[in-house]
Amino acid sequence: MSTKYEINPNCAFRHIDGELVILIPEKQRLHRLKDVGLRIWELVGEGKTSEEICEQIVAEYKVERKEAEQDVKEFLDLLLENCIITPNINREQSNF
Repeated sequence: MSTKYEINPNCAFRHIDGELVILIPEKQRLHRLKDVGLRIWELVGEGKTSEEICEQIVAEYKVERKEAEQDVKEFLDLLLENCIITPNINREQSNF
């Protein structure tokens, strides 16, 4: 199953010099994303599923599918851990 995520509506963010600076109030933390991490965050914001994100990263960065799958999963897990994104339960694909 491919999951959709959404950007945590409680976080504040701003693009500064090619980086994305994100403030997570509930964690009282500041995060910086750039390059591939920033691109993954943008794709989450576009409503892409984890599978679609992986496909896009393979296409844009010319990496092997298996490597992209592992890296995207790990990065999405990191974003989840840090409350930057949340699973979008309403949009998850279901077999019901």
